[in-house]
Amino acid sequence: MDIATAVKSGRVTSDGTVFVITLDGERRVGQYQAGTPTEGLEFFARKYVDLIVEADVMLTRLRENRGVPGPAKVLAEKLRSTYVEPNVVGDLSILLKKADELIAAAAERAVVLTEQKKEQREQTLAKRREIAETAKTLANSTSWKKTTEKFASMLATWKELPRFDRKVEQELWKVFSHARSTFDKRKRTHFAEQTKLRTSAATLKREIVEKAESIKDSSNWVETAKKFKELMDKWKTAGRIGKGEDEALWVRFKAAHDHFFTRKNEDLAKRKVSQESNLEKKRNLLAEAEALLPITNLEAAKKALRDILQRWDRVGHIPKDAIKKLEERLKIVKDAVSDAVARENSRKDPDKHARANSTISLFAEKIAKLEADLAKAQASGNTAKVTSLNNAISSQRMLMQAAEEALSDFVR
Repeated sequence: MDIATAVKSGRVTSDGTVFVITLDGERRVGQYQAGTPTEGLEFFARKYVDLIVEADVMLTRLRENRGVPGPAKVLAEKLRSTYVEPNVVGDLSILLKKADELIAAAAERAVVLTEQKKEQREQTLAKRREIAETAKTLANSTSWKKTTEKFASMLATWKELPRFDRKVEQELWKVFSHARSTFDKRKRTHFAEQTKLRTSAATLKREIVEKAESIKDSSNWVETAKKFKELMDKWKTAGRIGKGEDEALWVRFKAAHDHFFTRKNEDLAKRKVSQESNLEKKRNLLAEAEALLPITNLEAAKKALRDILQRWDRVGHIPKDAIKKLEERLKIVKDAVSDAVARENSRKDPDKHARANSTISLFAEKIAKLEADLAKAQASGNTAKVTSLNNAISSQRMLMQAAEEALSDFVR
């Protein structure tokens, strides 16, 4: 419904008096003197449209299960009273229709809300039972902070839940309250014991600090570093004490710890210079070793490598992060020399020489037999067999050639 349509259901006189037209005739709506007669007619038409829009919005909310029955009934009554005593211009019969729709929708919504309230009651009681049961499982918990927060959260949830069945809720509250009181009592007992433990921890931490201060000037780097680690481990397991004293003792311990390790690191820095020098020496020796490859003179390579390894062992410490890579490169040279020695020894093995000669003889015999068979096949004109025997002879000759080449590598 728009204003232009609503205007058609009314008329206005020259003095601004507005009438609404119904099936029963005209009815006076009011008089408009703030503008032209046409503006007056549109004013009352606009009020009609606004009323219809309000009703439609209310109906939509009810049908989408978002509204509540009360305001809808009030609006329905307003629509009906407007029909009886109109102060708008538009089709008044629609007002009655909208009023009936609102009443019907409000009734349906009331049924839904009743069911929702019933469901909410059941859900609320279920939630309270859940809280009570959870509380019972936490009564003996030793997770003090986490459980305290959990009880606080459950209590807040309990208070936020709507009230329905007072008797049942009181029974469940007793279960929850008893569990919470049990936990709180155990918590107080625990922290009373912790106070006693803090006194003992304070004594232990003072001893740790005094020990740290007594060894901070030691130059026995390895052993003293181990002692500081042991003291640190003891500190971590000693437990907390009063915040102020704990921080003061920690400052003293940390100062002794840092004093020792600063001195240790300064000494390490000095030794690092020496290690860098040694690293350069080993790199030079490695360059000599790698220059032996490929090996052209085995005896000379063996002698040179022995000399390099002797000098290598006399070089002092080098940085740890360089050891593996240098050793791997040196191993390549050592393995190459070892492999060359092994091959040389293999070439001088008389048994292998004899086996190679025997293999060649066997191939020669095989070839001779095949050639004899070839001659017979040629004489008989067996072309297929000739081709097969030629292929076999060629294969055997290739194998015999490989055996002869292997034999040539042996030292006779």
